[in-house]
Amino acid sequence: MTADSTSELPSFLVNPDAATMMIVCAEILGVMVWSVLHGAFVKPFVLVGVLRNYILSGMDDVPNEASFRLLAGKSKKFDKLRAQI
Repeated sequence: MTADSTSELPSFLVNPDAATMMIVCAEILGVMVWSVLHGAFVKPFVLVGVLRNYILSGMDDVPNEASFRLLAGKSKKFDKLRAQI
């Protein structure tokens, strides 16, 4: 960089003061803490909730003979497997 190119940079990058550096460090630290907490707690909590709802809806909707006929009509492999069972 030449001396002329530093004039194109914002003033807080050319001559950083303590308050600005503290804010930048706090923002970086905040993003790091958020990513750790999000990965460790939020994502698994959401995943467990989705799986719980999926399993509960599956328990409420037990397949009947009409469902099997519908699947057999759409898939010859399903019909063949059902015949074997």
